[in-house]
Formats: sequence, C-alpha cells, structure tokens
Amino acid sequence: MSRTTVKEAKGLRLSGTIEARVKRLVPKDNPKTESVTYTVNDENGNTYYLQDYSPESYFEVGESIDVPVYIKPYVGNKGIAYTINLKKARKSSRGEAF
Repeated sequence: MSRTTVKEAKGLRLSGTIEARVKRLVPKDNPKTESVTYTVNDENGNTYYLQDYSPESYFEVGESIDVPVYIKPYVGNKGIAYTINLKKARKSSRGEAF
C-alpha cells in the first residue's frame, strides 16, 4: 500500500530547501524596496531562484518550504525571461472597500 499526502492547495507552488539567500535594495537607480532572492533546491536536484519583495520575515538557510508563487515574465538584455515570485496574501489596494 502506498502512502500519499493530500494537500488542499490551489495555484502554482514551489517546494524545496533553502540553500542560500541574498538581500538587496531595488531598483538600482533609486533603492527603496528590499528584495530577497532565495536559492531553492527541490527533491529532484533542480535549482530555482525565488524573489521576495518587501518581506515581513525571512526563510532560514536549510529550511524546507512549500509556498505559493507566481511567474513574472519580462524582457531583459538577452530576450524574454522570467522570475519566480513569492505570492503573498495581501489586501487589494485597488478601489475602495464598501
């Protein structure tokens, strides 16, 4: 009999272990926002770079994570690229609540 784990999760998620983290201020010309880039390795040996803008807390190196993410495409110097960003539960800033 095989063991399975059922998770009630919607959307895209990233699971793995934090191998490294780097903190910086962005954008370069007028740095105001803190950004943390985590290096995440999954169980298959794949490496991902997870961006977290304006973090309220930090993941520790060696910590196992399973977090919701979103993909942000952009046009860079070498063509089309993308970043993997931490999806946060934030209240909408658009419009007025009523």
